[in-house]
Amino acid sequence: MVQNHPERLAPCCQQTVILAVTSSPDAMSHKIGKTIAFCRGLRVDIHGLSPQLKSYY
Repeated sequence: MVQNHPERLAPCCQQTVILAVTSSPDAMSHKIGKTIAFCRGLRVDIHGLSPQLKSYY
């Protein structure tokens, strides 16, 4: 998951692992500094959570 506040994942994940922080000279300013986090041990039903997630294709 990519977001500003990985601590907000705590209710949904048993463990959150920070993988990286976005940085690119070609990215738009609002996309720089976002945390890329891995959620391990999902505590909620993914089908109930999916409407809250945004997908970009």
